[in-house]
Amino acid sequence: MFFEVYNFDADCGQIAWATSKNGFAWSYQEVVVGESLHLSYPYVLSGTADII
Repeated sequence: MFFEVYNFDADCGQIAWATSKNGFAWSYQEVVVGESLHLSYPYVLSGTADII
């Protein structure tokens, strides 16, 4: 799952990911998108998706 985490050191939101084998117990992995501006509400699209 991709989700927003707040980085207090950078004072902005970043996108992280976690994994689960059963949908109940989650394991935080890492920040996957971190910028100097606030990021939130991640939408993941396939490489062939049309954006309209």
